[in-house]
Amino acid sequence: MLIKWLFSQTDIEHYQTERELKMENGNLNAYPNLIVYKTDGTIQLVEFERTRKTPERFRKKLDGLRKYYKDNYQVHWITPTQTLANWIQNQINKWQAPQEINTYEILN
Repeated sequence: MLIKWLFSQTDIEHYQTERELKMENGNLNAYPNLIVYKTDGTIQLVEFERTRKTPERFRKKLDGLRKYYKDNYQVHWITPTQTLANWIQNQINKWQAPQEINTYEILN
């Protein structure tokens, strides 16, 4: 599904996968599924969530993205259902991350 989303985009200049980031920087940190460099100069993180995690496990994922949130990267969440997107948004609200840099997309 992530590949399907990636190929439907028309404004991407370059991207790095989670695997590439881990190989480049070591397997020590949590990385987003994709970092997308857009033609307008913005950088966007793409996270694909297929299942609902426990709140503690999801919090751990958000903690891993803290550096990116502090740098005001836009985070684009892709989920298969609206229910999961709503759950993610609720967890992010509890974590008190800035909502304006989060976007959500339902992709089947």
